[in-house]
Amino acid sequence: MNAENITGFKLEKTKNSQTIKIDYFVPELNRSRTDVIEDQPHIDLLNALKGLNHYLADIFHADKEYAGIYEITGFKYNGDKIILTGKLTTDNGGVIGISSPSIDTDGDSYRFEEELAQKLSTLSLEVHHFLTGKKTGVKQLTIDDQVNITTDEIAADDDSLSDDNNTGDYSEEQFITDLNEEDKMDINFELPEDKE
Repeated sequence: MNAENITGFKLEKTKNSQTIKIDYFVPELNRSRTDVIEDQPHIDLLNALKGLNHYLADIFHADKEYAGIYEITGFKYNGDKIILTGKLTTDNGGVIGISSPSIDTDGDSYRFEEELAQKLSTLSLEVHHFLTGKKTGVKQLTIDDQVNITTDEIAADDDSLSDDNNTGDYSEEQFITDLNEEDKMDINFELPEDKE
C-alpha cells in the first residue's frame, strides 16, 4: 500500500480528544478499509491539512477578510473527483459543517485544481505515514491526564501497600512468607526475648 491508496481522511476534534478516520484501498485484498485512530497526528500532517483551508474559502467565494473562518477537516475521493469537507465558524461561535461540490482536479473550473492536486498528494503522503506509524505526533499531557494516571497508579499499588489484616504490622512469619524463595535463604531473624 502507498499514499495513492488513501481514499479519504477526516479529522474530528472535540474539547478533550480528536479522532482521525482514514479510508484506504488495500490492493492485495482488493477491498477498501477504514481505520479510526485516536493517536496524535504529526505536525506535518496538521500543517498539510491546514494548507487547504483557503481552497475551501475560495470554493464558497469568501472574501479574504472571511477566509479565516473556513477550516478543512478532511477529503474524500469520489472516483476521479475530490470532495473537501470542513467547517465554518459563525460570528457567534457556532460551527457549521460544509462540503465542497465534487472537484475535478484535471479541470479548470476554479483555476487552482492543479495546485490543489499537488497539495492533496502531500496530504495523502502524510496520512499514509501516520497510518503506517512512520510519523506520529507527541501527545502533551494535561493536568487532568496526569491526575488520572497518578490515581490509576495508586489504585494499582494500593493492594501491595497493606497486609491482610490492615494493621500495618508484619509478623516475622508473614514477612518471610511474602519474600521470594531466593531471598529467604539469606535472612535470619533473631527476635528479642519476651520479658515476663
